Amino acid sequence: MLELEKLPLIVENFTSKEDCEEIVKWANFAYGVKHEVMFIKSGRNRAPYINVPDVVYKNADKVMDEFDLRSYESTLDVFVNRHEEGGQVFPHVHTPKWCGWNGYVDLRINLLVSKPHKGGVPIVENKEYEINEGVLIIFDAAEYHSTDIVE
Repeated sequence: MLELEKLPLIVENFTSKEDCEEIVKWANFAYGVKHEVMFIKSGRNRAPYINVPDVVYKNADKVMDEFDLRSYESTLDVFVNRHEEGGQVFPHVHTPKWCGWNGYVDLRINLLVSKPHKGGVPIVENKEYEINEGVLIIFDAAEYHSTDIVE
């Protein structure tokens, strides 16, 4: 069970090096075809998208099972995003209509599958989190978050 008061949560070795490599290999191919964030899954519905490998869904399912989120599956989306040199997640917060409503929390659950040589460090509430490939970071998306610039 996910304890919200302990967020942000860092989960070391959430997935294997092999899973990371397979996702990166596929993302490199897919980004060669399409240059934007790739929407993979909304709730229980998979998007028909460039031969998404099972390893992507396997890791999404693992998140739901390990943190007891199955009952929220219909509200979970899966995206694959890539930042090249000069890219970053700009500082922002999420304020969806349900954020804080009736006890709901908008979680951001990020799995790092490839780490740039410099930059791309997740920042939540002005604290930097140096993480490596295969590490999961979970935080409340209503908190101020970003990454530094990939160099």
